[in-house]
Amino acid sequence: MDLAGGGGARAVKVLLVSEHFPPGFRGGSATYLASLARGLVRRGHDVGVVAGGKAGVEHEEGVSIHRTGVDPAGTGPRTRVAQVLATRSAVRRLLPSLAPDLLHLNHAYPSLGALLGSRGRRLPCVATFYAPYHLEWRAFEHVGPDGKRNRASRAAARLGYGGLVEGIERAVFRRARRVLALSESSREQAVESLGVDPGRIDLVPGGVDGTRFRPAGDRSEVRHRLGIGADRLVLLTVRRLDPRMGLEDLVRAAALLRRLSPLLLVVGSGRLEGRLREVAREEGIEGEVRFPGSVPDGALPDYYRAADLFVLPSRGLEAFGLVTLEALASGLPVVGTDVGGTGEILRPLDPRLVSGTGPEALAAAIERAHREGLCAPAFAGRCRTYALDRFPWERAVEALERSYRAALEGRS
Repeated sequence: MDLAGGGGARAVKVLLVSEHFPPGFRGGSATYLASLARGLVRRGHDVGVVAGGKAGVEHEEGVSIHRTGVDPAGTGPRTRVAQVLATRSAVRRLLPSLAPDLLHLNHAYPSLGALLGSRGRRLPCVATFYAPYHLEWRAFEHVGPDGKRNRASRAAARLGYGGLVEGIERAVFRRARRVLALSESSREQAVESLGVDPGRIDLVPGGVDGTRFRPAGDRSEVRHRLGIGADRLVLLTVRRLDPRMGLEDLVRAAALLRRLSPLLLVVGSGRLEGRLREVAREEGIEGEVRFPGSVPDGALPDYYRAADLFVLPSRGLEAFGLVTLEALASGLPVVGTDVGGTGEILRPLDPRLVSGTGPEALAAAIERAHREGLCAPAFAGRCRTYALDRFPWERAVEALERSYRAALEGRS
């Protein structure tokens, strides 16, 4: 890859700035960034990372990770100010020794911190757009388990916190020479919600590791390990248990499918677990919904291998959904709401997998997938081939290299 645009290939030095980064931190954006970083290293580039977590330096698969000492799971004004200041300090300290060619910014607060120092401002940069966080905050993030805002979030709304976040996002994306979007839907959101020039946006989608996520050789043995009956219809979702994920809709959809007697596995952790258990009791299916919690990375593939159908019930702001690809690569069909990038992924495979939002629409799509054979083993091969052919990480890394080249050439 000729990042310099000339005749000889040149390795790039990049400093990734993010709220969180593996190991020890999970979630879609963390997996996305780590996979891209490892791919860049394999192609000969030099990658450093500044991210939250216990202060120190870690080295993983050729990537150097510099932790700021700020817990990325924290919330509230003090944490956000600490993120900005700690990132600013870390970037300022590291730039002379790492001498990166460009910055790759992720998430509003650490991005702001990276740009506050004069050296950071002088470097060319790209920035990833996941979703408009100011809209996510207003719609979902500060809604409590009871569906209402607490006193602190009501005060933050009155003080214009959403507007402050929007201002930070706009400043970061104005500064970036190239803006990276994970899907066509997120590209449109960046234009509509933050006024990003569409000519500066590059598509860098997610990918999937087909070696890690693959069908089971013996699904009955996997189910036995997980304590699941061999003949059950098993529905799976892997999500952070937060309002925008639509999990209450999914639990109610499972209740509408009593005729099929499904077992619903909700893998993940978050503030809505108590509310979701309450909904299952209200619907009379508490024994048919399990909450394994946030399972270790090594155990996660077994949940995909044990299920009949994966369901992604997002209500909004779903930029891409790496779990969709993980399921498909495991030979597991996915029913997903037509929100964000989910429909873009699923519709070319089979439009019957795309659902509307709400319990009734989800239940209808799940029942149709079961009735029309999309849960049958014959469909598993199609799912895996589709995911591996369309979404290898290597293709995403190549797209990222093209964006870096454009930024280094000064194109905007």
